[in-house]
Amino acid sequence: MARVDATGGSGYVIDNGTGLNVRTKLNQISAAINSLNSGAGDPAINTAFQPHIDTSSSELKIRNALNNGYVTLGRIDQTNFGLLPLTGGTLTGTLTHNYTGAMRLPVGTTAQRPDSPAAGDFRYNSTTNNIEVYNGSSFATPGGDSFTQTGTGASSRTFQSKSEDIVSVKDFGATGDGSTNDTTAIQAAINAARGSSKVYIPKGTYRVNRTIEIPSNSHIIGEGKATVIKMMDNIGRDVTLMRTGKRQVTLNATYVQSGTTVTVTITGNHPVQGGAKEETKFDRTNYSVFAPLPQRLVTADFTSGSTTDGTYEITAVTAPTGSSTTGTFTFTVANSGETSGNVTISIGGKIEYVTIEDMTLDFNSQRHSVTTGDFNERLEDTITDAALTSGDATQDNNGATLCICFTEYALINNVRCLDAYKHCLDITSPKYKRGTNGATYDSNPSRYVTVQNCFFRGAGDDNLTTHHSSDLLITGCRSERPNGHLVPKNSNCFEVDDGSRNVTLTNNTAIKGIKGMQIKGHNYGPAPYNVVVNGFRAVNCNIGFDLRHSGFHGGSSADGTITVDEEDNTIEYTGASPTARNVSVSNLTVIAPLSIVNKSVNDNDVLARRPSYCIRCVSYENVQFTNVVLSDGYLDIADDYEDYVPTNSSSSQSTADGNHTANSIEGGMSQDMLFRIFYGASNVLIQNLSIAGFSDVEEGLRTSGSFLDKLNVEGFTSTAGPKYPIRCSGDNETYNVFISKYLIKGNQPDGAGIRVTTPNVEIAQGVVELAEGSNPGYRIPIEGGLDSTDNRQLPKPFTLSRPMTSTGGTTTDPYPVISLDQYERSQDLGVGEGLKIRWQKRDLDDSLVETCFIASRKETSTDSEDGYQLVIGTRSNGYENSDNSKTPITHNFKFTAAGHFKPSSNNSQKLGNSDALWSQVYAGNGTINTSDIRQKQDFEEINEAEKRVATVLKGKLKKYRFKDAVAKKGDDARIHFGIVAQEIKAAFEAESLDPATYGMFCYDEHFETDNEGNKTKVSDTYGVRYSELFAFILAST
Repeated sequence: MARVDATGGSGYVIDNGTGLNVRTKLNQISAAINSLNSGAGDPAINTAFQPHIDTSSSELKIRNALNNGYVTLGRIDQTNFGLLPLTGGTLTGTLTHNYTGAMRLPVGTTAQRPDSPAAGDFRYNSTTNNIEVYNGSSFATPGGDSFTQTGTGASSRTFQSKSEDIVSVKDFGATGDGSTNDTTAIQAAINAARGSSKVYIPKGTYRVNRTIEIPSNSHIIGEGKATVIKMMDNIGRDVTLMRTGKRQVTLNATYVQSGTTVTVTITGNHPVQGGAKEETKFDRTNYSVFAPLPQRLVTADFTSGSTTDGTYEITAVTAPTGSSTTGTFTFTVANSGETSGNVTISIGGKIEYVTIEDMTLDFNSQRHSVTTGDFNERLEDTITDAALTSGDATQDNNGATLCICFTEYALINNVRCLDAYKHCLDITSPKYKRGTNGATYDSNPSRYVTVQNCFFRGAGDDNLTTHHSSDLLITGCRSERPNGHLVPKNSNCFEVDDGSRNVTLTNNTAIKGIKGMQIKGHNYGPAPYNVVVNGFRAVNCNIGFDLRHSGFHGGSSADGTITVDEEDNTIEYTGASPTARNVSVSNLTVIAPLSIVNKSVNDNDVLARRPSYCIRCVSYENVQFTNVVLSDGYLDIADDYEDYVPTNSSSSQSTADGNHTANSIEGGMSQDMLFRIFYGASNVLIQNLSIAGFSDVEEGLRTSGSFLDKLNVEGFTSTAGPKYPIRCSGDNETYNVFISKYLIKGNQPDGAGIRVTTPNVEIAQGVVELAEGSNPGYRIPIEGGLDSTDNRQLPKPFTLSRPMTSTGGTTTDPYPVISLDQYERSQDLGVGEGLKIRWQKRDLDDSLVETCFIASRKETSTDSEDGYQLVIGTRSNGYENSDNSKTPITHNFKFTAAGHFKPSSNNSQKLGNSDALWSQVYAGNGTINTSDIRQKQDFEEINEAEKRVATVLKGKLKKYRFKDAVAKKGDDARIHFGIVAQEIKAAFEAESLDPATYGMFCYDEHFETDNEGNKTKVSDTYGVRYSELFAFILAST
C-alpha cells in the first residue's frame, strides 16, 4: 500500500529541492501509482480522475471530474471486480448505474440459448424479438408495466390486471399430463377466480380424486374435446365428477380462536330437519361429508366473541379428528384475535350464475364397479322420505358426471359428459326421491338452466335427466348409447323426470337408448308438466318417445293392480295423476327401433330388450303431437343407421362396451304396434302423423279401452305400413275418437285401413288404397265391431263416413266402403228399441240420403225372449249401375226376392253354433243331408271294436228333460229321448278309439278375448249328430 502526501510538494507536485528529497518524492509517487493509491479509506490528497483502492472495503474507486467524490468501480476481492465478462461468469452483489445510455444485453436466437442457464439469467431473443428471463424451468418473456388495448377510448392498465381477466388452472399448479392429481389446483383456481375472472383449462387430461365444486359467479372454459377432466380409477362410484349446488346444512358448534386459527368442535348428535328421528351424522365414518376439504364452499357465522362476530369464508380446513360422536376441525380466518364462543357452520346452498363450456368431463367407466374406493360418499341431507326404498337422509346428486343441483342461471355449452355411474348430466334438486302421493316437490329446485350443443354417452341410468327443476332449455344436443349398467331396463338418452316443469327441448338427437326420450314421473313423485319438445330424432332406440306417470292410470281397469315397473319398483295402479298434463311434441321422428342389450354391473345377466313401441302415451292429459314420422328405415338410402329387424327375423346385438353379445334376438315389435295411447291418457291431439314401413306389424296408431277420452287425429298417412294402420278398441262409453284426412296405402290384402271395435268413433274424409286383382292394397278401408261387455244400455252411436264417386262400373257386388260386425248382449228393451246400422250417401248439396239399413229391434213391450225381429231394408232410389240395375247387398246370408234364406256360397256357413243354439226348427219336411258317392271316399267296413262300442251305446239310450226347460216350465217340461255325449266319449275310449275322429261326437271350446288381444277359455260344449249315431247303432248291431 502506498499513497502520496504533502511532503516534498503538494500531492503529485514535486518541489525544487535536494536530490535526496526529490528522489524520495518520486519513489512515493511511483509507489502510489503502482499500488493504485491503496489504503484504508479515501486518500487525503485527491485529484480529479484519481484511482484508488480502499483496502478497508476492497473497493476500486475513481475520483469524479469535480474532484469532490469517488465512484466505486468494483471489488478487488471478486472475480472481474464482480462484473460479468463478455465470455460469461457470475455477477454478485448490486450493480447500479446512473447514466442515460443503453445497456447492451447478450443477443442470440432461440437455438442459441445457454445449455445450463441459472434462474435470473436474461438475454435478448433475436428469433422472437423479446427480452426473456430464465425462471428456473424455462425462458419466459416478462410483462411490461402497462397494457393498452387497440381502439379508440382504450385505457392503460397493468399487465397484472390484464392477466387476471382469465385464470388458468396451470397458474395454480395443474399439469394436465393424464396422471398427476390436479384436484387441488383446479379447485383452487376456480375458487380464486369466481366472481371476477374466467377459469381457463388448457388442453390436456386432468385427473382428479374428488368432486370439483363450482361456486356462484363462475365461468369455466376449456379447449373443447382436447380438455379432459377425468376421475382417478380408484374413486368410489358414488362420487360425482363435477357439481354446482347442494342442500345447505347448518351445524351448531363451539369455537376457540387463537390468532387467525379457529378450532371448531361439534359434539353429540344432530337432528334431521323435518324428520322424527335423531341420526348421528358426525362420526368418523361419515364426518367427511360435513368437514369438507378446502375446495368445499363453507361459511362460518360467529354469533359471539368481539373479534370474530360476522360471517367468514373458510379458506382452509384440516382433516377432522375426534371420537365417534364428536368432530373437530380447524380453519383460517382473515382477522386475528383471541376469543371463543358459539358458531354456526353452513355447508352448501344455492349456486347462481354458472357457465361451463368447451370441455370433456369423463366419469371414468373403470369406477362403475368400485363400491368401497377412496372417498366413496353420498352427501347427507336434512330430508328423508322413509316410505321410499331409498328414503334415507342422503342427497341424490351422486354418481353423476356433471350435476347441476340447486342452481339458478346456468349455461352448459359444448360439453361432453361421459360414462357416469348414474347420470351423465343431471339438472336436479338435492333430493328427487320425494313424497308418496305423486305431488311432493323438493324445495331447492334448479331454475333457468340452458344446455346447448352438448354430447352425452355411456350412463348407467339416463344420459341426460332433470328432476324437480323448472324453466329449462335443452337444445342442439346429441345423446347416444347409455350403458345401462345401473338400470338396464330403463336407461334412456333423454329423460324429463319427477318434479320437472316448464321444460323446453329443441333439435335434439337420441341414438340407441331404451327410450330415446322419456317424460315420466315415478309413482311416488310428481310427473313433469308444461313440457315442449320441438325437433327430436330417436334412432335405433327401444322406444322412441315415452310419456307416462307410473302407477297413475286415471280410473282405468288397471287400478288396484300391483306390478313391477321398468326400473324393478313395485307399484300399485291408482287413479288419475295430479300433475301429468300439458305436453306438446312437434317435429318428432322415430327411425328403425332396435333391440338394446345391457348388462347390470351387479350381476352376470345380459338383458336383451326387443323394441315395444315407437311412441307410448300413458296417463297424461292435454297432449299434442304434431308432424310425427315413424319409419322402419327402409328409406335409409345412405345406410346411416342400423336396420329395423322385422318379425320372423332375428339379430345379434352387443352391450355398449362390446364385451357381451346376445344372439338370436327375435325381430319385430314386441307389442305388435307402433303408437299406443292407453291407461288413463285423455285429450290427445295428433296432427300429421306419418307411418313409413312396418308392414310386419299388426297395428299402427292404437287406442284401447283404458284410454279415457277424446282423441283427435287430423292428418294421417301410412305407406307400406301395418295390417291395421289405425286401430281403436274397447267399450269405454266416454272414449271419443275423431279421425279425418287420412291417406293409407300398402300391401295388406288381409288388413283394413282403419279397424274400430269401440263406440263413439267418428271417421271423416280420407282415402284407403284397396287390393284389387293384382294391385296391392288393403282388403277394406274401414272395418269395425262394437262389443258391449257389461249390462249397460247400448253405447252411443258412432259415425263412419267416406266420400264416394261414381265409377260407371257394371258389377253386381257393392263397393266395400265400410264393414261392421256388431254384437249386443241380451237386454230388456222396449218396443222399437235395438240396434240399427244405416248407410247414407251425401249428395253434392251436402244432404244425406239413407240408402239401406240393417236393424235388430224389439217387437213387443214384454220381457219375453222371442220379441225381436231382424229387418233389412233398401230404398227404391238406391244406387244404380250403368245398366239401370240395382246394386244388391252382399252378406254371408241372403234373403232373396223369393223369400229364400241361404248362405252366400255353397257349404260355407253354419246355422247357429255350439254355444249359440236354435231352440226350435219348424219345417214342413225333414232336413236333407248330402249323401252323394261323388263326394265321399275312404269307404271301410265297421270293425269289431266299433261294433262293441255300438252295442254299448245302444244300451245308453235313455229319457231325460232339459234343465233350462225345467227351470222355465217346471213339471210341464217335456221328456226327451237320446244319449249323453260324454258316454259316447267314454265308450270309444274304452276300446282305445279316439271319439274326436267320429262325426257323431262333437266337442267345442269357447273363448273370450279382452281389449289387449288375450284369449281366456270360458266354457265348452258336448254334442251329438243323432242321424249318424242311429245309423252307427243300426249298422253295427
